[in-house]
Amino acid sequence: MSEVSERLLIGVEQPRSGNRFLRDDLAFEGERASRILAETSLLDMREHVELRERFISVLAHDLRNPLSVITMALQQLLSADDLALAHRKTLSRAATNAGRMARMISELLDFARCRSGGIPVTFLPAELVDISDRPWRRFEQFIPCAT
Repeated sequence: MSEVSERLLIGVEQPRSGNRFLRDDLAFEGERASRILAETSLLDMREHVELRERFISVLAHDLRNPLSVITMALQQLLSADDLALAHRKTLSRAATNAGRMARMISELLDFARCRSGGIPVTFLPAELVDISDRPWRRFEQFIPCAT
């Protein structure tokens, strides 16, 4: 049982006075107990969130190092001149997926930094049409235009 819970129980079990205001004292202690429980719950929740975000950050850092070794090994293998086409395709797929994993890990680290206040966010005016048009421009080259 935590110290706060013990203080709460002791405070509720021993009302402030034994006179006719006992009901008021008990109501006051009940309200106080509710406030203490709410504050304790909020602190526990904040601590849980902080630990989870710290875990995510450590995990992302720990994943980044072995992935960089894998990526370098794939690049070295792909640079060989005598590599068979089938092997080159397989290694290229692995390198593409390693790059995808590296981006996910980087985004995970950015998320953890942002949540911990490490990345300042500044809101600026922007043209919504330009922002919404960007994805279309990226994929436009793959879609045949109807003429």
